Amino acid sequence: MDQYFSTDADKLESKPRQITTMIGGKPFVFATDKGVFSHVGIDFGTRLLCDTILPNPASKVLDLGCGYGVIGIVLAKLWAADVTMTDINPRAVQLSRENARGNRVRPTIMRKDALDVISPDFDLIVTNPPIRAGKDQYYPWFQRSGDCLKPGNSLIFVIRKEQGAPSAIHYCESIFPEVTILAKKSGYYVVKCKK
Repeated sequence: MDQYFSTDADKLESKPRQITTMIGGKPFVFATDKGVFSHVGIDFGTRLLCDTILPNPASKVLDLGCGYGVIGIVLAKLWAADVTMTDINPRAVQLSRENARGNRVRPTIMRKDALDVISPDFDLIVTNPPIRAGKDQYYPWFQRSGDCLKPGNSLIFVIRKEQGAPSAIHYCESIFPEVTILAKKSGYYVVKCKK
């Protein structure tokens, strides 16, 4: 099954492609392949999240479910941040490493479950969560972030209204003292949850 949120994605047929794009006024090149999220091009939600948060840099960032690495690599390059990226999909991790080298940044990239990586060490946790995997998969990321982040630090995620944005916001309001919608465009919400 061609499911990006999978530990077996590396067993799928490979159909590599390359994406060249501008984000934050800088050029980026990303290698992608079948078996990773949005392999034909950078999805609208990821781009909206990046564009929304770029003016407010953080120094130590965790990118959960990093896919082929767009968010983490963009923040590592444009913020010169200390970025950690994690995904359980082996092909995504391999592509993230390749893309980090190609874009001349050096984030820490791990093949680990998000719950094993979330810790109080990060100023900011970012994610375009794996919606198709279901709430049981990514709601615990929100809970763990709320438990672990230090006061003043934040989780920022992007989610479509039709894929559960209102309920995700409501859930996060039960965990975080401050939840704000940073951007709303074409049915996508960028949500900031501040500890």
